[in-house]
Amino acid sequence: MVVVTAYHAAFWYGIAAAAAAVGSRVVMRHDATDEAFGSRGIKGAVRGIILRSLYRSVSHFAVVGSRARRHLKRFGVEESRMSWSPFCVDSEWVESQRASWMERRPGLREELGIQDYDIALLFCGKLIEQKDPLLIFEAIRRLPNTFSLHLVVAGSGPLRAEVEEAGKALLGERFHSLGFLNQGELGRAYAVADVLVLPSRSETWGLVVNEAMQFGLPAILADGVGSHEDLVPDTKTGRVFPSGDADGMARALSSLLKELPGARARYVEACHACAARYSLDAAASGLRDAILSAYK
Repeated sequence: MVVVTAYHAAFWYGIAAAAAAVGSRVVMRHDATDEAFGSRGIKGAVRGIILRSLYRSVSHFAVVGSRARRHLKRFGVEESRMSWSPFCVDSEWVESQRASWMERRPGLREELGIQDYDIALLFCGKLIEQKDPLLIFEAIRRLPNTFSLHLVVAGSGPLRAEVEEAGKALLGERFHSLGFLNQGELGRAYAVADVLVLPSRSETWGLVVNEAMQFGLPAILADGVGSHEDLVPDTKTGRVFPSGDADGMARALSSLLKELPGARARYVEACHACAARYSLDAAASGLRDAILSAYK
């Protein structure tokens, strides 16, 4: 059995040929989607021919999410050749971080001047054009009342200076830039926050959403974030808006912020339940099923 977890045509053809030569079967677990590859024009047509050929050489697929499943179906992969092996983080480790950092939540919020009745939004990621962090400020400007709203930014990148300038101008002391945080420090950002915001124009999945939900944070996601269909399929765990749409993001924020104070416990419970379905155990179980199915 050969398990492949990445996509590159030349590499994949080599794997398929080598596996066939020794009688091995191939299981594929990767995050390819139509949105990531594109499907228009001559380039898209050629890519489609290559993918159909490559996918025929795979015995079984360990599917990471809804977009990946739709992509495989479009290129002729039958449901019988798919098992669900969700995109995940190291859920046990994240849980240990949650237990440690959430105990310190009151003190961490007090250090930043965030009161109990305030709502803190969190952007966590690289400050780059693709993640569109500046859209957050355009959306906040459209909200009718922001006096108790804070924004915490954890991350660095080419847009950091512009983000910090916009944040201070709009929110003053209610804007908090934490800079780059290593994996062991990210829990501090999740612990002080109430809502994750991720306005990415294009992102294959967005594992930060998994981590945030394990901390109990509902998410405001652009539909360019690949995980939105799986992690925010309805309004129980957050809201989804069209990528690049400041008005749409403002509406999503307004809807959630109005509801959150009286429904915080319900959101936390729903987010924990969602994160649990996308655990490392679930991913491992799905990969095992794919390997066993490849021999049926």
